[in-house]
This record gives sequence, C-alpha cells and structure tokens, in this order.
Amino acid sequence: MTHRLAITLLTAASCLPLPALADALPMLLREFPSCMSSRLGPVTAQAGNRAPDMRGGRTPPGVGYTRVINQLREAAADKGGNAVVLRGHRADYADIGARQRKHPSYIELQGTAIVLPAERSACTLALLDIDTFVANARQRQREAEASHSALAF
Repeated sequence: MTHRLAITLLTAASCLPLPALADALPMLLREFPSCMSSRLGPVTAQAGNRAPDMRGGRTPPGVGYTRVINQLREAAADKGGNAVVLRGHRADYADIGARQRKHPSYIELQGTAIVLPAERSACTLALLDIDTFVANARQRQREAEASHSALAF
C-alpha cells in the first residue's frame, strides 16, 4: 500500500508546473537583506573534477551552473532557510590540449542560509539573476585566459 502511495506522490510532484517547483526552493540573493530574521550558517555545493585524468588522457566533462545552484538552494532548505546569499564562487576549467572549454569542469559555490519573514512587503531583496551571473563568470574566465596567454609569450 505504501508503494502505491509513493508512486502517486512522485507522479503528482512530477506533474507540477516548473514555477511551482522553483518556488519550493529557497531564493538566491546577492546580498543580505535588512529584514532577515536569522542566519542559519554556511552552505556549500560543488560538482565536477578540478583536474583532468592524466592516466586515461581524458578531459573531465563540463558541469552546469544550474545543477550546482540548485544543490546550494537545497542545502539552504535542509538547514531550514527560505533564502541563501551567495558568498563565494569558484570555477575550474581543467583541460588537456589547446582547446578552449565553454563549460567549467568544476564548480563550487558558497553561501549563507538565512530565514526571511513571511511578510516581506517592506523588505528589499537583491535577487541574483542566474543567467547574468553565469554570463559574467564565463566572461571573467575568458579574460583570465586571455591575460594568461598574453603573459606566456
């Protein structure tokens, strides 16, 4: 009987519209709002490999930011937070050869889980736009590679 209930719940959850699933995860913020109730502590999320497999001669696969951001938000929810403030970011582009990668092979995000009050009408929230964040991170990586290659000559 519990097996059928579990399947029914999974089916119902998979049929939710995407905005409903996105609202279930904590908000991602750029800075601490003045109206927060409490800080719950640090949360981290990471995925991928920092270095290529030199024995096998393989470049690690690329990692998507969406996956790591959702892990960070889930970690904040596990602590009881309804928002997470992004505090740090690291992306490594491990590669073998001269090919330039579009996606990092390792991403690590650090944040702080916080609790916001239920009534947020007077609260100013600095929401993090994920698409802009990813575009800026990739641009910084291109600039770092360009300056590194310019120093090599």
